[in-house]
Amino acid sequence: MNDELSLTIETSGLTGSVAIGVGDQLIDSKVMSAPLKHSTETLPLINKLFNDHNFLPEQLKTIYVSAGPGSFTGIRIAVTMAKTLAYALDAEIVAVPSLDVIALNAVKAVEDGIELSNIGVVLEAGRGNIFCACYSFNTKVWNENISDTSLTPFLNIELPPTMETPDYFLSKTPKPLHILGEGINYHINEFVKDDVIILNKKYYAPSAENAFECGKKRKSAGLIENPSDFTPIYMRKPEAELKWKEQKK
Repeated sequence: MNDELSLTIETSGLTGSVAIGVGDQLIDSKVMSAPLKHSTETLPLINKLFNDHNFLPEQLKTIYVSAGPGSFTGIRIAVTMAKTLAYALDAEIVAVPSLDVIALNAVKAVEDGIELSNIGVVLEAGRGNIFCACYSFNTKVWNENISDTSLTPFLNIELPPTMETPDYFLSKTPKPLHILGEGINYHINEFVKDDVIILNKKYYAPSAENAFECGKKRKSAGLIENPSDFTPIYMRKPEAELKWKEQKK
């Protein structure tokens, strides 16, 4: 994959982004102009990236896509676009868990001088629940591998992505716990604890750059999706479907 062209699509959060890379090198990325512009700006930004760098669609070999959990609409757009491009261009799809993408923002926090040991990632799931995961940060390994921005070896999964109430999540995570993610805003009172440190909002959003880094690691591990079977990581049914089923009872 040393010289293969890749596209990364990250639309699981409020503000989406896309990126292109060649082999292990990120070439460029674009962020959408405002929140919730996934349906109108994803494809134009992809076109701009290709045009700006004189790449042709048929050169695309790999599509990294942040597959959830997160925004139902945003994830559907990204997954549908990834599958369409994969079929049309015979490209590979690598699905990246959105919580892993956000967890890599811990690297930015460490670079800003924040000492981290345990990181909790939180997204809103509705009905009093959160999508969440917990990671441990090995500062010693990070210092020895300062140029390595893949999910490991310095960032390890302690609690795999799941859907829980905030209280249950906090009961299962090691402390002290630094938390980040767009779900914090919906449950702020439940996270105000002596052993929980809420990070600045600038670390909350997922990014195509992080999805690219996570995607490279997953591709090297052989985690390639079959386009016909590839589905988003929803963890729960959409709110409209849940309400419809309730009305049918």
